[in-house]
Amino acid sequence: MCKKLVFLISFVLVLGLVGSTRAAEPPVPWEHQTIGDDTPLGSADYDPGTQSIAVTGDGHDIWDNQDDFHYVYKEWSGDCELIARVVSFPLGPNGWQKAGVMVRQNLTDGSPHCMMVVTGTDGGGAALQWRDSQDGGSGWTEADAPGVTEPEYIRLVRTGNQFTAFNSEDGSTWESRGTHTLALTDPVYIGFAVTSHSTGDLVTATFDNFSVNLRFGGPEASVLYPPNNAEDVPIDADLTWKEGDYAVSHNIYFGTDPDPPWVKTQPLGQELYDPPELLIPERTYYWRITEV
Repeated sequence: MCKKLVFLISFVLVLGLVGSTRAAEPPVPWEHQTIGDDTPLGSADYDPGTQSIAVTGDGHDIWDNQDDFHYVYKEWSGDCELIARVVSFPLGPNGWQKAGVMVRQNLTDGSPHCMMVVTGTDGGGAALQWRDSQDGGSGWTEADAPGVTEPEYIRLVRTGNQFTAFNSEDGSTWESRGTHTLALTDPVYIGFAVTSHSTGDLVTATFDNFSVNLRFGGPEASVLYPPNNAEDVPIDADLTWKEGDYAVSHNIYFGTDPDPPWVKTQPLGQELYDPPELLIPERTYYWRITEV
């Protein structure tokens, strides 16, 4: 029988970085970009400590035949329920500024989409809006929501080709903003949209209290192997963990840098990572798992 050789290898888990209050880029698989050609470009700052994201955008609007806004998004297929709380959305130069959750067919400025937004002093406070065809006109239910002020919960539900929108002060009692039928082809892009409705001016909306489909990271993974500061680890060791509550996938970071790079995303049910090469003796490795 062949006995496995064991070398002195130290693994250091930096799972604590998941709870850092340092704002950062949205974690994989999330991306963000300015849609349209207006400048200055927007930005997105994710705070893993508070599980919130601040989205800054300019742009003439999300309306008519073309959109200009900042979008934080990921690919999605099938039905979804997008819930988030707009924590703050300070008024900019235009009362029709918009911040909300969106389902979008593509990343062009004329893409079909459906979104539930809060507005500034105009637009009734909250609205369900859409574009039915590529480069086509825009529409909305014209169902005003008087008295809406942040913080405010917004909710957009996609069931097949039907979209239903709501808003709520407490996230429990919901007011309907209407329903719209829109045929989109999977995959689509879901996420957070912000426009200032004023070319050249930036506004920032902060979102938190995300539903499962919008989470950037669930409760941390646990029961990790090798554990923190482990030594005498086999050079062909697999990394394993127990999934966090509500997780739908795992972002895996691994390497010799104290802030290890992302290497891959695995779906729920695959709580094991096999490094592609044998580990090198007398070297310190770092790894962490963030739940999405």
